[in-house]
Amino acid sequence: MERGAKGCSDLKTYAEDGRIVVDHVGRHEHLAEEMKMIAKRVGLPEVPTLPRAKERAPSGRRSQADLFTPDMRARIACDLTAEMELFGYRFEDVATTI
Repeated sequence: MERGAKGCSDLKTYAEDGRIVVDHVGRHEHLAEEMKMIAKRVGLPEVPTLPRAKERAPSGRRSQADLFTPDMRARIACDLTAEMELFGYRFEDVATTI
């Protein structure tokens, strides 16, 4: 079920035939909360500290979608159609056909 010319989809690591087959798929936009929930669920005594690779990114918080050109949004929508559908992601200005 991998899509995209460069194989950027990782759906095959957690789904079979379009169905999620793992206990939980965390969402990056809620990473801190996801890590707390997962740590508690698996019985870790504390939440692991995650690296902050982009800590020095510009402080003007813009939506990730605003950083993509229309062409980039169209390509992402095409390459990651299955993931976008499963998790309810969408670009408002990109029409996708599934």
